[in-house]
Amino acid sequence: MNAFVLRLIACATMLIDHIGAIGFPYEMSYRLVGRLSFPIFAFLIANGYRHTRDRSKYMLRLVCFAVISEVPFDISFNKAVLEFTRQNIFFTLALGLAGLMLQDKLRKYIPAPFNSACALLITASAAEVSGASYGAVGVVSIFLFDMWMSRKIHMVVLAVVLGASYFSMNWVQFWGVLACIPIYFYNGKPGIRHKALQYGFYLFYPIHMLVLYYFFQL
Repeated sequence: MNAFVLRLIACATMLIDHIGAIGFPYEMSYRLVGRLSFPIFAFLIANGYRHTRDRSKYMLRLVCFAVISEVPFDISFNKAVLEFTRQNIFFTLALGLAGLMLQDKLRKYIPAPFNSACALLITASAAEVSGASYGAVGVVSIFLFDMWMSRKIHMVVLAVVLGASYFSMNWVQFWGVLACIPIYFYNGKPGIRHKALQYGFYLFYPIHMLVLYYFFQL
């Protein structure tokens, strides 16, 4: 299973989750399926950090789409054109990537593992203060996936631990543990690669939220 397939799974489960959240808020089955999406996205950020040719451009893309997605996110989930108490998932992913980049920068001045601890503390705190989706747990997830990227058994254990962590936020979140199945079968290959597909995955997030919101308003 390559990275392209993982992205498809993450987007599909996210779509199911948002259909439930926006259209059928009292039907939990949609939300249970949707719990798989974030751990896969977190894994893909850690994986992308290791393989991208230009990390600065990677960060810029995440930040740009975080800004682009905020109004669709607020309209769909916060019933306002713009509000600042809860932020979309792109902010969480960007903070996780920023933490990994900061970790490397601090390595010149602070020995391991203190450089990682400092970078994690800064970015996880920023996620909590800003109200980014999944908060500090989301950023920690990305750090842990990066730490154990090459150890599949560790990754399965990690998925279980994260499931327990998500459970502390909401019992529904525990079902994210099932993300360990597609992640375990990741073969280290990128799969289909094309600029149009890359930006298509990014655009899918704001566009599908707007489509679902207006569809269920009819």
